[in-house]
Amino acid sequence: MAVYYSGNVPVFLDADRRDWGLSRRALENCGERIDAVLAVHAYGAVCRIGEIAAFCRKRGVPLVEDLAVAQGARFGGRPAGAFGDASVVSFGAGKIVSYGYGGAVMTDDASLLAAVERLQSRLPPFSRARRLAARGVMLGLRDDYNRWLGRDINGFWRTFRRRALSSRDAFLHRFSPAWEDGIGLGLSGLPKNLAGRRRRAAFLKRSLRSADPRKLRVFAPPAGSVDWRFNVLLNGGRDDLLRKLLAKGCPVSSWQMPADLLFGSRAARRGPMDVSDEIGEKILNLWVNDEVDDGYLADISAEILSQTRREK
Repeated sequence: MAVYYSGNVPVFLDADRRDWGLSRRALENCGERIDAVLAVHAYGAVCRIGEIAAFCRKRGVPLVEDLAVAQGARFGGRPAGAFGDASVVSFGAGKIVSYGYGGAVMTDDASLLAAVERLQSRLPPFSRARRLAARGVMLGLRDDYNRWLGRDINGFWRTFRRRALSSRDAFLHRFSPAWEDGIGLGLSGLPKNLAGRRRRAAFLKRSLRSADPRKLRVFAPPAGSVDWRFNVLLNGGRDDLLRKLLAKGCPVSSWQMPADLLFGSRAARRGPMDVSDEIGEKILNLWVNDEVDDGYLADISAEILSQTRREK
């Protein structure tokens, strides 16, 4: 949405099977003109950002590094966010540092920073009306997503695209100084936050060892990653299990579908998206933040094992 709001057109590329981030091979084989690269550390898993940064330097194009759900991650001894010409982070609801509002742009380029500050000064202030309008767009996405869950997930793209692109004013507003203390508190507690997520992720990993590997695969993020969610891929029955868990009130999701399918027809794709499609069709995200306790971890593990346990 941010790319569209800026007046640019995104070129969607497939993910790398090893880390679920931007595929360097897909980037090198892209036949479109590239004006900038947006590399996302998806699911808290660090992408191959060193290779992507080298590609951008060689081509002379700017790199934007997205660590919206990867605060605290590291790659090659350096913090995620240290590789881009600009790096962006979110403090919205559900993120690693989850304040509910706001985000940040980080850069070492003084002229770029000045440009960002000028742009922000032209934006309107945050308001409750804007908050409600933005929330309405995202709740509409959730409802449409759940309604179209499965192979027909691309069926609501026209509705979402129209709703999202007509809601630009709801999402573009100035950062409010009122958020600073709350965000600062969240950042100071980041080490404890990440340690708790690691412990819960390790619990789930141990609990799901008896699953049949033909039915379930636990995603193993690269070293240096952080645990935004605990992610598994299910070979069959994902949608039925998801609906069952949601009906029981379990915090669980199947995020996300390939982003290009939110804005255009599957038939209009310019290249293969095999990895992205597989993730979208099979993924189940389990919560590991402080919203959940060991009872949730045990219960949801048991539900998953009831569908995926090895047959004797």
